[in-house]
Amino acid sequence: MKAKLLIFLLLCSITFSLNSQEELELQAKEYYDLLILWKSYPDMPGLSELLSAAESRLGINQVKIDQYCINQSQLLYEDALKIWQLETKTEIQVLQAMDLVTESICLNPDNIPAIKLKDVMLFEKGGNRPIIMSSGLRGLYERAMKEYMDGDLYKSFSTIRELSNNEAIENNPDFIKLKALVYKKYYDSLKGF
Repeated sequence: MKAKLLIFLLLCSITFSLNSQEELELQAKEYYDLLILWKSYPDMPGLSELLSAAESRLGINQVKIDQYCINQSQLLYEDALKIWQLETKTEIQVLQAMDLVTESICLNPDNIPAIKLKDVMLFEKGGNRPIIMSSGLRGLYERAMKEYMDGDLYKSFSTIRELSNNEAIENNPDFIKLKALVYKKYYDSLKGF
C-alpha cells in the first residue's frame, strides 16, 4: 500500500507542466525516486508503463513525432501566440497561453517558435530566464543524467564530453551543474588507480 501511495504521489509530481527550471529539477528527482521504486518492485502492475510515461515526459526516451503531433503543436503555438499578443491580458489568459505553449512543446519538442515563445513568456513573467534546449540536446542531456544516476559514470562522462562540443548548451546552468558533478566523480574515481 505504501508503494502504491508513493507511485501516485510521484505520478502527480511528474505530470505537471514544466514552467520553471525548479519544476524540471523536482521532476528529475521524482523520476529518480520512481526508478528506485521500479528496481525494488519490478513486477508491480503498471509501474513499467508509468516509468515509460515519465521518461517520455522528461525527454529521456524520445517519442517519435508524427505529422498529426506536428500539426497540433503548430495550432497550439498559434493559439498561445494570439493570447500572448493581446494588448491587455488577465492572469488567467497568461496561464492559458503558458499551458498552450507547454502542450505545444510536449507534442513537438522541435517546435522552435514555441520554445522561443515560452522563453519570452517566462522572461516577461519574471524570474530567471531559462535556456531551453532543443529535443536533441535535451535527449543527450537527459541520457547523461540517467547514466549518472544509474551509476554508469564512464558513459555519462562520455556523453557530457559529447555535449561539451555544442555551443548551444555550454552556458546552460543545468548542464554546467551536471558536468561538474560527473567530472568530479570521474576524476575522483581515477585517484584510486
